[in-house]
Amino acid sequence: GLNYPDIVLFQPISELLGLPLLQLFCKDGLSAEQAVAAAAALSAQEKQAVRRDMKWHAVFRLAAALMLSVALVYVSRVLDLHGIYGWPQGCTMGMLPFTGWLAGDAVFTLRQVKKL
Repeated sequence: GLNYPDIVLFQPISELLGLPLLQLFCKDGLSAEQAVAAAAALSAQEKQAVRRDMKWHAVFRLAAALMLSVALVYVSRVLDLHGIYGWPQGCTMGMLPFTGWLAGDAVFTLRQVKKL
């Protein structure tokens, strides 16, 4: 009762139970049209939930990328003010491409969510 079987198992399950495939999907007393409408409504709800989750995850990644970028630039500036150069400053500034990728991925995801 926690999840549904894989779609490739529907036909063998209907044959094992001796039920037509449509009857396997229908709730008690539903016609084929009602079953299709119920499945479409459930699918639309799931799609909305996925879209909402993708959107909030992308917003979180974008915010994290922006905060991390600001922190990296700040740390690099502090190192510069204290005369610390070389690998410490290279490491902080070297992480900026990662934050750029993270922000770009988040923006791409936000744009693609509208197409779902």
